[in-house]
Amino acid sequence: MRCSTRKCTLQSAPLRRGALVLGVLSVLVCGPASAAQPECAKEAASVAAGRSGVLALYDKGCYDEALQRASSLLEAAADRDARTQALLLNDAAVASEKLGRYAEADAFYQRAVGLLQTGPDAALAGTIAGNRAVLQYRIGEYEVALKAYSDAIRILETAPGADPSALSAALSGLGLVEQTLGRHDDAALHLKRALALDEKLHGAVHADVATDLSNLGDLYRVLGDFDRALPTYQRAYEIRSKVLPPDHADTANSLSKLAYAYENLGQNDLALKRYRDALAMRERVLPPGHPFIASAQSSIGDILRRTGQLDAARPWYEQALAIRRAALPAGHADIADTLHNLGWLLQLQGDGKGAEQHYREALAIREQALGAGHARTADTMARLASVLAARGEAAEALSLAQRAFAIARAAGVPQIEFQTGALLAARYRAAGRTEQAVFIGKQAVNAMQRIRGQSRTLDPALQRSLMQENGATYRELAAWLVDLGRLAEAEQVLTMLKEVELADLVQRSDVQRTQADFVGAEKAAAQQGDALVASGLAEATELAALQRRQRAGEKLGDIELVRLQALKLRQVQWQVEFEQWVNGLKLAPAAAEREEILHRGSDLQTLVRRDPGAVGLSYIVGEQRLAIVLATGRGSFGREVAISRVELNRRIAALRQAIEARADVLPAAQALHQVLIAPVAADLAQAKATTLVLALTESLRYLPFAALHDGKQFLIERFGLAHWLQAGGVPASGPLTDWQVAGLGAARGAAGFKPLPAVPGELARIVRNAKNPDGTLPGEMKLDAEFDRDGLEDALSGRYNVVHIASHFDFRPGDSNNSVLLLGDGHTISLRELAAMDYLSLQLLTLSACNTANGGGINENGAEVEGLAAAVRRQGARSVLASLWPVADASTAALMQHFYAGHGVGRASALRTAQLSLLRGATKAAADESARGATVAGAAAPKTAAADPARPWAHPYFWAPFVLSGDWL
Repeated sequence: MRCSTRKCTLQSAPLRRGALVLGVLSVLVCGPASAAQPECAKEAASVAAGRSGVLALYDKGCYDEALQRASSLLEAAADRDARTQALLLNDAAVASEKLGRYAEADAFYQRAVGLLQTGPDAALAGTIAGNRAVLQYRIGEYEVALKAYSDAIRILETAPGADPSALSAALSGLGLVEQTLGRHDDAALHLKRALALDEKLHGAVHADVATDLSNLGDLYRVLGDFDRALPTYQRAYEIRSKVLPPDHADTANSLSKLAYAYENLGQNDLALKRYRDALAMRERVLPPGHPFIASAQSSIGDILRRTGQLDAARPWYEQALAIRRAALPAGHADIADTLHNLGWLLQLQGDGKGAEQHYREALAIREQALGAGHARTADTMARLASVLAARGEAAEALSLAQRAFAIARAAGVPQIEFQTGALLAARYRAAGRTEQAVFIGKQAVNAMQRIRGQSRTLDPALQRSLMQENGATYRELAAWLVDLGRLAEAEQVLTMLKEVELADLVQRSDVQRTQADFVGAEKAAAQQGDALVASGLAEATELAALQRRQRAGEKLGDIELVRLQALKLRQVQWQVEFEQWVNGLKLAPAAAEREEILHRGSDLQTLVRRDPGAVGLSYIVGEQRLAIVLATGRGSFGREVAISRVELNRRIAALRQAIEARADVLPAAQALHQVLIAPVAADLAQAKATTLVLALTESLRYLPFAALHDGKQFLIERFGLAHWLQAGGVPASGPLTDWQVAGLGAARGAAGFKPLPAVPGELARIVRNAKNPDGTLPGEMKLDAEFDRDGLEDALSGRYNVVHIASHFDFRPGDSNNSVLLLGDGHTISLRELAAMDYLSLQLLTLSACNTANGGGINENGAEVEGLAAAVRRQGARSVLASLWPVADASTAALMQHFYAGHGVGRASALRTAQLSLLRGATKAAADESARGATVAGAAAPKTAAADPARPWAHPYFWAPFVLSGDWL
């Protein structure tokens, strides 16, 4: 059995391998650690004499007793052969290391290797040398560990009778040290070789194979390749759960690594549970104060910090730091990890001085232990820069941010490149260098897009959380572009966010992953930067190859030695050149070039050219301001409103609450009109707008724009409204009037869904056929039992270009598998299944059901409001009509009849006319006013208020929830 970096306990021929784990990243041991003392005393009394007793005690986790037995045998074996003594010394070293006595363990290993330096036992010498290499890694002597592993591999590849498992252990250990030092290509080569060798030796389900998979998962995770990291970790965990005893530390290791991957994806609740499970395992089997316990404690602190539980996180970090300072050598990289994270916590708590102190100590350790060009060094450097920037030390902050970005790009780790790039962009913005901020910001988001591309088959919910965790950088970049008047580029950046939402819903890998375009002088600058990075990586690869040959014991020629020294010098020079390139960026365009950039057409501008009366409004929500981009067929321009995200969300919530309570909506509706429409009212009048095409983000997607009020009239009384689906593509042009409809309805209800008595009448008003000559559109009606899954698929088969569904929709926020539409036969179909169907023949899909466009509440980010519509649009439908909250049954039936009757003038105009018919009392209420559909999970039912008898459906509750997305013509 093995774990992250592996050790062998050795037995006289034939050699038998046990295992010891010394985790490279998670820092975890394999096998149960010391068991309870009474049990171990009993075991020590019962095991066989001799070395077999040492191994038995080791396997039972009785490391103190195993060490005592090995030491006693060593004293008695002083006159025995070198092989016997070396085996006992190795056993003593392994047990000492289990107990955290690293200096003692190293001394045992050195004695063992010294005994076998000459003689016939070269294979055994290679195995023990590999064990010592593990320890050298463990205490932070990485370059020494590389040399020791290379020596062990060379011996084990050539020595007669060498244990192939020992060779795979050495390959794995070498790969892990290379990974720690940022030599990822070399690490991948050796880790994959170890996995192939172990699968050949042991088959697919074996503890050693699980170790190799765990190590590969570490590498994938560091590189941001979550697509491969998560299933690799999962496979390792499943193998260990099958083949190892309960509470085995390797299983805890796998739990920790799964948790870390989930943490990086923003799945904090799941990560915290995994970490607590892993800590509980470790505390059951490890002695107090063991550094591997500190690893779990620090990880729990990370989760609590990320979720804002700062006071709760601090003691976890402090406990972890105390253990690591006591158990590990000064200057160990694990100490730097905890210092870095504790510094981050102090920074969040407002203790800038304390944060700086911790960051500077962590940076000094990382530069010494990992190297000045390591990605983790860049990470700490960037954090330190952010503290200095907050304190007003702009010059040092900018310099550190530039260095960090240079290191990250050279290291080729996209997650760190994104983080450092985002920080450097913010520093340029703070310095008033917005063009440079935009350029670096684009490089940062493109790094995140690469991570998304690598994660193309990852669980889309994790893709979504990955982007939610980092989406603020995208929004800030879009806002900076608006400030510069570069509206088409701002639109492109926001489209990236919406692509994630669509990928989450449809669970498909072919949703486009846009890269931010470089324009004007940015193109040449990007090429220069890429050329610098390419040359730096090529030189680093050449240097690594020479160093690898040297570690393997090969004697380099004089020319090669000169080249080796030159490449080491070039590493330092390259970083200086990259910093000079970043600092010297001159991106302000010439007058003609600037004019071209500013007048670059956006997709929204192209879209509204189809309709002379259409004007596009795109909203970008910032922390303290709102940007509004107005797009006409002739051009685009921006407006800015001083309102915070918190205040905007509060106003949206106030209007939604007033509407759903059927209370007075005018104060809330006017307050929102003031910030969303009034700033562009004069522009809309000048453009002679009749239809507003809305591009919305975040909680604005929960807002019924139709109900905004200017003090005289509702917005729907002035304009038709439609939502643009940025991720759904641009619909073909031209309205069609020859609609054929399939009307599907669930009137009788089912378990958890009450009956909808108005549905048969609604469908009768819409569908015209021989049995129902008074309907509005020719077609077919399928009610209750006929509306099953087969009936739905038949309706989408191409015979109809309009499908109207009148039913319940039970929405579960953030859960597209359990958000379901009720079919007429009592079964349900999930939101995800609906999104995957073929809508190629459809002009319109109408979901006349409960909150079919809704995301579940203003505390969500609004993704699901557009999600289904964008997916349906992407699958071929021209447009989608749905609702934002549970709609009233009878009023919906009346509105839908008016909508279909007027569709010949265009979809948006027809919907506006239908809404006005309810608002102005042109349609009378029926007796039944059942709310259609199940409310959102956890939401309260709306309160009923008295209505004007002449206009029973005038309140926005009845007519405002309907949202038309896609083609409005």
